[in-house]
Amino acid sequence: AAVFEPLLPAFVSNYNQNGRQRYMQVSMSLQARDQGDLNALKVHMPVIRNNLVMLFSGQSFDDLATPVGQEMLRQKATASVQEVAQKELGKVVIDQVLFTNFVLQ
Repeated sequence: AAVFEPLLPAFVSNYNQNGRQRYMQVSMSLQARDQGDLNALKVHMPVIRNNLVMLFSGQSFDDLATPVGQEMLRQKATASVQEVAQKELGKVVIDQVLFTNFVLQ
């Protein structure tokens, strides 16, 4: 059975698009299969959040405005978290990152 861990608080990134300030807010949950592994991964949450902030801030606002761009970002976020888990715990731990809320403004 799947277990889920919300990443709180939500992530907020700002972008400059054509001289205008734009924002993205994304709420996320981690999907895993083993609660013990997920608990072990929580120790590394500062590194995970840092990597995700850097990932989000490096995106193009125009790409984020498309469903394909949002799905690509979700896949990159999943890979980022799995990379930290592999390095620190020796296994990927999570199946995927799920976006539970996604707002562009």
